[in-house]
Amino acid sequence: MAEITKLTATQQRQLKEDGYLLLPGVLSAAQVTDLVACLEALWQEEGDRAGQEVIIEPGARRLANLINKGEVFRPVFSHPLILEAAHIVLGPHIRLGSLNARSVPPHSDPKMPLHCDTDFAGKPDKKGFYSFSCIWMLDDFTCENGATHLVLGSHRSRALPDEVLTDVYAPHPDEVIATGKAGDVLAFNGHCWHTGGANVTDGQRRAILGHYNRADYPQQTDQQKHLSPQVQAKMTPLEREILGLDDSQLSRAFMRVTILMRRLKWQLTKNKR
Repeated sequence: MAEITKLTATQQRQLKEDGYLLLPGVLSAAQVTDLVACLEALWQEEGDRAGQEVIIEPGARRLANLINKGEVFRPVFSHPLILEAAHIVLGPHIRLGSLNARSVPPHSDPKMPLHCDTDFAGKPDKKGFYSFSCIWMLDDFTCENGATHLVLGSHRSRALPDEVLTDVYAPHPDEVIATGKAGDVLAFNGHCWHTGGANVTDGQRRAILGHYNRADYPQQTDQQKHLSPQVQAKMTPLEREILGLDDSQLSRAFMRVTILMRRLKWQLTKNKR
C-alpha cells in the first residue's frame, strides 16, 4: 500500500469531533514483522524487568524507552501522518512523551478502567488539549482480543471518567470498539476516554503505544536522560525537536514544578470528594 502522508478534511473533522481516527495500512507487512521480532527479543532479554522505566503491569507485557532500543522504532515515532494528527490536536509545538509497547496475552484480562492519557488533574487547560496518543497495531485488533474502546466526543466534556461515572469498568453507551488490522494505527485525543478489553483468543494482542504532549508539558520519559549519546547523535533536527533533546534545563524544571502542583491540587480535591 502506498504511504499516506496527508489527512483528508473528513479525517481531520473526525479527529476533532469524535476524538479518534483509524489510519489503515500505515505499516507494511514487512515492518510489522520486523517490529514484532524486535519486541519479542526485548521481552525475552528484559524478562521481569520489562517496562520498568514507566510501568510493569500485572496481566500484560510491557516495554518502555523503545527509541533507545532499536533503529526500527525511528520511523514510528516520527511518521509524518502521526505528527500531522498530533499537531491537529495539540498545536504547533509537540514533544514525544514516551514510546512504549504493550501485549495482552491469550485468555487474559488486565482490568483497565475508562481513563484519559493525561496526568493527574488531566483536563484541557486555557490553551486547549495537551495529550495525544496513537496505538500501532502489530496484531489484528478484534472484539474478541480486546480492541480499544473509546467514548465518542468525551474529550470535549472537560471531565474525567471517575468524576461523572459510577462504574469506570462498565461499558459506556457512547463507546465504539476500534477494530483494525496489523499495520493500522489508532490515533486519538489523549483526553478521550478509553480502555482495553479482555483477550479471549489464543493469540497475543501486541501494539506500540506512542504518547505525545504539548511542548509546555513534561514528557513521561525524559528523552534527554533515557537516550544514549550514541542514539541522540543519530537524530535529525526534526527528531531532536520532537524528542525535546535541546530543550533547556530551566524550562524542564519549571514544567516539573508545574505538574507537581497539579498533582497536589488533584489529590486535595480527590480527598474532599
